[in-house]
Amino acid sequence: MSYIVDDEVLEKIRSQVDIVDLISDYIPLKKSGSNYMGLCPFHNEKTPSFSVSPTKGIFKCFGCGAGGDHISFIMKKENLSFREAVKFLADKYNIELKEYDMHESQHSKKLREKLYEANRDAAIFYMNCLTKSYMALNYLKSREIDRDTILKFGIGYSPDGWTNLYSYLKSKGYDDETLDKANLISKSKRGTYIDRFRNRIMFPILDVSKRVIAFGGRSLDTSIPKYLNSSDTLIFNKGDNLYNVNKIREENKSGKIILVEGYMDVISLYKSGINYTVASLGTAFTENQAKLIKKYSDEVYICYDSDQAGIRATDKAIDILLSQNIKPKIIRLTEGMDPDDFVKKYGKLDFELEVSKAISYLDYKISKVKSRWNLESSEGVVGFTTEVSEILIRLKNPIERDVYIDKISKQFGIKVESIISYIQLKNRDFKSKIKKNNLLKKESRKKRAKLVKC
Repeated sequence: MSYIVDDEVLEKIRSQVDIVDLISDYIPLKKSGSNYMGLCPFHNEKTPSFSVSPTKGIFKCFGCGAGGDHISFIMKKENLSFREAVKFLADKYNIELKEYDMHESQHSKKLREKLYEANRDAAIFYMNCLTKSYMALNYLKSREIDRDTILKFGIGYSPDGWTNLYSYLKSKGYDDETLDKANLISKSKRGTYIDRFRNRIMFPILDVSKRVIAFGGRSLDTSIPKYLNSSDTLIFNKGDNLYNVNKIREENKSGKIILVEGYMDVISLYKSGINYTVASLGTAFTENQAKLIKKYSDEVYICYDSDQAGIRATDKAIDILLSQNIKPKIIRLTEGMDPDDFVKKYGKLDFELEVSKAISYLDYKISKVKSRWNLESSEGVVGFTTEVSEILIRLKNPIERDVYIDKISKQFGIKVESIISYIQLKNRDFKSKIKKNNLLKKESRKKRAKLVKC
């Protein structure tokens, strides 16, 4: 079977495959500054000279000179061709490969290029419309968004009409298929095309290559839903992208990334001088978004709203980040404020103070367990100890586990022996499952290497 290996597939591999995790399947790696070091798998050595850069997505051995990216590593290690290595990685990380059709492939490539162009021209149109709308400019002024910030983020306005953008883009030569597939227009009940976004503040969404790939629109009409986002297209998938990731790549010198909920949170923090924030795009946080974050930092802070929806989103984001070996910290803002309101009221220094007071994901989880139990009762102590022990069982680092066992014992008056006994009892089954899973992974890797050569 022949399958397509194009820029889209290669970009998915680069964004979704963590090179550290990939190489860790073959050799142990140890963090050293912003990189990871290990013994080179391509020649015999006693002192580690093999370096892996998660941010750049490359490896380099300073002993034998071997180097490259995810694909070249698999080519060398599994003795595969370029296409075979792509297939190997696609299978391993569940990346879909489409069957090759020359006509369809060329059409798809041309369509993607048109979608990028249409989104770029739409962004320019929206920005021009903003300058002519007193209502839209007044709204942004009320949110303390100044001209420089508007220009920095390319903020625009979609006029309150049915075919403003549609007519403009048609006059520039775009056909209906392109505009429909770009999700810039939609069909009315009468079967005619109308603008998807109307009477909304427009936030263009850029990819890491600074191309406009989608939009988020904030309504100025209180009678309809507040936010409307682009649906998935050929060049945009909500679960694979993050708002402001294009600036993180170039401007973030802090080494941190703060995950927030909305566009305005990112923009207000950026305006105050905090330029290391990203937001998920009107959807729940995903594994692919976590992989994207990990390319630029493994020091991640979650600062979601403090309402029930925000708490649920925080819990889910923690688990997803942990699945990518990122141990997030949780920022809990005073007065239950969101980042946008907080930084406007208290400023950059106070927000950074809150960042410095962020608690580990473990302390956050333990505090949540505590809130569910009455530790004045025997039943409450048993329930609390059981739940907390279940959390500690999953810690891979025995030192970290011992620190938290001691901490919980002192803080809540629970015997160390009780926690250890429970963990040891449950750990027998847990270790057995881990060992079985590792054996299955190893066997699966061998089978994949054989299949791609067939």
